[in-house]
Amino acid sequence: MKRRMLVLRRFINAATFSRAKAPDGSAQHIMVTKVEGDNVMIDINHPLVGVALNFDAKIENLRDATKEELEHGHSHEGDGHSH
Repeated sequence: MKRRMLVLRRFINAATFSRAKAPDGSAQHIMVTKVEGDNVMIDINHPLVGVALNFDAKIENLRDATKEELEHGHSHEGDGHSH
C-alpha cells in the first residue's frame, strides 16, 4: 500500500492539470494546487475562469419572439425546448 501512495504522490506532483470523471459522467478538469503529505488540494474551476474572453459574432437570422418564448422569458431553438 505504501508503494502505491508513493507512485500516486509522484504522479500528482508531476501533473498540474488532469481530468477526472464528474458524478454525471462528464469530464471534469482539475488542477492540483498543493500536495502536503497525504492531502491533495485541487481546484475544479474551469481553466479560463477569470479570463476576459472576446468573441466576434455574426447575426445570421432575426425573428420576432413567439408568445411561448415571451411567456418563458427565453428563446426556443428549433421545434421547441427541453424544459
